[in-house]
Amino acid sequence: MLTIILFALGGLIAAVAIFQQSTIASKPYAISREAAVRIALDEVNMEPNREEQILPHAVAEATLIHIGKDGWSFLVDENSLADTWAFRKDARFEKYEEEYVWYVEVTTSNVNGGSREYWYFIDVDSGRATENDSDAI
Repeated sequence: MLTIILFALGGLIAAVAIFQQSTIASKPYAISREAAVRIALDEVNMEPNREEQILPHAVAEATLIHIGKDGWSFLVDENSLADTWAFRKDARFEKYEEEYVWYVEVTTSNVNGGSREYWYFIDVDSGRATENDSDAI
């Protein structure tokens, strides 16, 4: 009886492990973090008020965002692909319901401490800058 129970338990554990491995989602994005940063930096260079002579240095950081229902958005853990912290609720996000975007913050600066920030939403499939979030914050 003990042998049958141990075999059944082993089979159950193996089935759970196989199921878990087969249900691991693939990355919900085609554009990498680095590509999203490059796209946002290019967008900053096309801004009409860029003032590159005054603020020549640009640094960018990208965060993967999952836009859920009713305009709620969540930060995504890139390792587990799970929604973690709520990012923000915004009615403008409703058109992107159940989509993923890269949220890229770009800071331009100079050696004297002057700076200006830009925010972009980069579509994870096409790499297109879908929103300029500079006025939303």
